Amino acid sequence: MHLFYLLFFLLIIQSVVFPCRKRQQKIIFLLLSFIELQIISGLRIPLGGDSEYYTDLFVETSTGSFSDSINYGLEKGFMVFCYLVSLISKRPQALVFCSSLVVNALILYYVYRNSKNIWLSVVLYMTFMFFFNSMNLIRFTMASSILLYSNKYVVSRSLFKFLLVVLLAFSFHFSAALYAIIYCIYPVELKIKNFFLVSTPFVIVFMAFLTLFQLLIQLNDRYTSYENSGEFYQSSYANILEFLFSIFLFWFVVYRKKWTMFNISGNERLYIWLMFISMAFYLMSINVMIIIRLALIFSLISIIYIPNLISEMRNASKIRWTLVFLFVSFTKMAVILTYRPEWYFGEPYRNWLF
Repeated sequence: MHLFYLLFFLLIIQSVVFPCRKRQQKIIFLLLSFIELQIISGLRIPLGGDSEYYTDLFVETSTGSFSDSINYGLEKGFMVFCYLVSLISKRPQALVFCSSLVVNALILYYVYRNSKNIWLSVVLYMTFMFFFNSMNLIRFTMASSILLYSNKYVVSRSLFKFLLVVLLAFSFHFSAALYAIIYCIYPVELKIKNFFLVSTPFVIVFMAFLTLFQLLIQLNDRYTSYENSGEFYQSSYANILEFLFSIFLFWFVVYRKKWTMFNISGNERLYIWLMFISMAFYLMSINVMIIIRLALIFSLISIIYIPNLISEMRNASKIRWTLVFLFVSFTKMAVILTYRPEWYFGEPYRNWLF
């Protein structure tokens, strides 16, 4: 695990050498970060979990025809991606490297275009554990990174373009379809009564989750394996920790904006609703563990919004809150990597270079 701690401090050092104040500094910092992240995630040896399943699938389908690949049974976009990668190399490492490349490139470019504090966004991408999810949940993280690019169409109210991006993400993982709810919720003003109103459907779905999941199984029996998993409905201390952390993040948003949120529009309103929805899903995940993946789709925006809020502060507060988030998120990362590394990769982590 020392490798990940080394990367954390390397990113901090890079932020000092290239403080991301000028365009050239931002590009150099992001290029160096991309190379480092890609070495760790793209050259990892997939052991256990979903990543091993996907590499086995890739080996199995890489020798077949294009029609065989897209009719395999998983989402079409991902199978097309696997087929295209197989044209470059049929080694399972090719899928690992190329999927990591797509996720890291999409997220870092989104950071470049939208973050006001680029170096902190990249560090939080790691310490908020989104980077580590890409080492296991390949289809899911590819879909999540694509969904980021639908956000501007939510704000501009371009429904057709928004749906195109969501459909592309959906072609990698079915859960991306749920992101469509943000298009409907975004116009709602940020008022306390509206937070309660938006929460109501989540409570109803949570109470009826078993029935809805049985319906999903009838539509696609591939998800039967989740039902048979002993951990599916199991309560987890980790999910409680994630929920408490999401409360902390949302409290910070309210703290920064005080009670002026009802005047907020544009990207900020979108970010706040995304973080609120993710908090609702984190609450639901306490009793139904698989729901935490839905929370991740909406909470990814926190690596942009939290640094943006900090960048608006005066120097003393900016330094203080930066240190708070670095300390809290690093501690959370260290605890999870120490006690539950198998959530993200085989234990111990192995890489082709070291």
